[in-house]
Amino acid sequence: MFRYAYIHGFASGPLSAKGLYLRESFAKEGIDLLLPDLNVPTFATMTFSSILNELDRIHAREGEGAVWRLIGSSLGGYISARWACLHPDRVDRLVLLCPGLDLRSRWEEILGVDEVRLWKLRGFHDVVDFRGELQPLSWKIVEDAANHPSYPEVRCPTRIIHGNLDTIVPLEYSRRYLELNHARSHRPVMELLEVDDDHSLENCRPLVAELAKGWLI
Repeated sequence: MFRYAYIHGFASGPLSAKGLYLRESFAKEGIDLLLPDLNVPTFATMTFSSILNELDRIHAREGEGAVWRLIGSSLGGYISARWACLHPDRVDRLVLLCPGLDLRSRWEEILGVDEVRLWKLRGFHDVVDFRGELQPLSWKIVEDAANHPSYPEVRCPTRIIHGNLDTIVPLEYSRRYLELNHARSHRPVMELLEVDDDHSLENCRPLVAELAKGWLI
């Protein structure tokens, strides 16, 4: 039996509007969509590796024979693909929503050169978390990102849904991911669906839910 989970994005959490909407939509099909909190050990101290380790713990709790079908949003999309890359026996299918690919090389683009230098010097950067509270995000998340590939090589069927108005993670990153997958000799099925929306995908949630269910169920 498959397990289903929604992997939330950066500065988000288990009670995100997108995750709750998808959980309600999947519940109509009799499927329990798990909404784990991946701000571990805390939002301020999390790294890519700590999030991946939390997925390992969730998997162990569900039983080592569990096989997952995941929906990952933004950074959660990258994490879902990376976890599938690390554990191809655990993940059967993926839906990636505006996945946060190649984040390790984009901090200066997102924050600006001076702000990134200050972050490294101070050891933290103030970020508003999913509760609306200002948190000192550790520089360790940037250092740890160097231990993980920008475009994880997945072996399971993957559907990417990306807004063509996305300015947080431009659509070009998902297009690049698709190109890289097609260039691999043992490539899985991967498709990219471009929708008229921004990074939040807020305006097309019903469509996203149907596209996710159509791929995962």
